[in-house]
Amino acid sequence: FNGNSYIKTIKFHNYITEIGNRCFASCKSLETIDLTNCPIKILPNSCFANCFQLKTIKLPNTLTKIEDYCFTWCLELVSIQIPENVIEIGRNAFDYCRNLRSIFIPKSVIYIGSGAFIEVIKNIELIFENRTEPLHVEKRILYNENETDENEKISWLEYNRVTIVITNCNSEDDYNTTKNILETAGFTSDLVIYLPY
Repeated sequence: FNGNSYIKTIKFHNYITEIGNRCFASCKSLETIDLTNCPIKILPNSCFANCFQLKTIKLPNTLTKIEDYCFTWCLELVSIQIPENVIEIGRNAFDYCRNLRSIFIPKSVIYIGSGAFIEVIKNIELIFENRTEPLHVEKRILYNENETDENEKISWLEYNRVTIVITNCNSEDDYNTTKNILETAGFTSDLVIYLPY
């Protein structure tokens, strides 16, 4: 279906267990994806890249990995909820999703690749679930493409405000533990706002 300009909606059934690289890339009219009934575990490289009109994505609970460039250049995407079993968000997975305002990242996520959210150019809310396990974040997951300072872990934060919400905390200790993990992963800047639990 790569490059199909007529598809507007995709809803997979439970007999679909795997999809391939770039399978729906450049489907320029695609607006809605519903994968909730599919037992797929991996969204492969660039599978929904350049779907410029994509507004809504529903992902399956079986999902464990979002690979590189999966949703790059999905310009109309406003929010996404990463399912509870996802462990890895690949490099440039959501880069150039310029209207993205809200991302839910569950505690199961232990790795976020470089450039995962580059050029998400407006203020964004990252919603992290309360966590006790470390989070590995590659350099420059959020940045302005004109930034050249390789030493900045998340140099994009110098330009835009990021609100980090920490959910499902039972106590102030839970909140502080999660905040410390996120700060250790590089989410620190004068423009990062942490909201209380």
